[in-house]
Amino acid sequence: MPREFFSVSEILAAGSSALPSDKGGLSRLIDERGWRTNEDRARLKPGAGREGGTWEYHLSLFPSEVRARLVAGEIATDGPQDRVEAASQLLWSRFESLPDRLKDEARARLARVEQANTLSAAMSRQAAVALVATEAKISTSTLWGWLRLVAERPA
Repeated sequence: MPREFFSVSEILAAGSSALPSDKGGLSRLIDERGWRTNEDRARLKPGAGREGGTWEYHLSLFPSEVRARLVAGEIATDGPQDRVEAASQLLWSRFESLPDRLKDEARARLARVEQANTLSAAMSRQAAVALVATEAKISTSTLWGWLRLVAERPA
């Protein structure tokens, strides 16, 4: 199971332009956004430090690029199955953070992808894609793009 909480040092080590690149800037952002007031998403890990420990912040607080970098750093030392589970968890976490409108759109796209995959068992893949694209009133290239996006993603 990949870690969900990360310290300021670990966040900075991810090296993303989506967040401030220095400790002071990141600390100001944390204060401005009130991350420490949410007990589910911020915790003080006991130990040495000015506040009697080190603050750690939940993965869900960060932009998707930062989440990806942190999880990638975590799974680099895990086994293959752990990597698949961590990648899956990251994708589902990203999905859950979307507004309902975008979740609905993603579900509709997934339904078309699954429909094309199911139909391709009974006919050629190209024919299945053409049929689903026509029915959905989208271009075949759009559907091919969706199929490529999910081809090697964990469930």
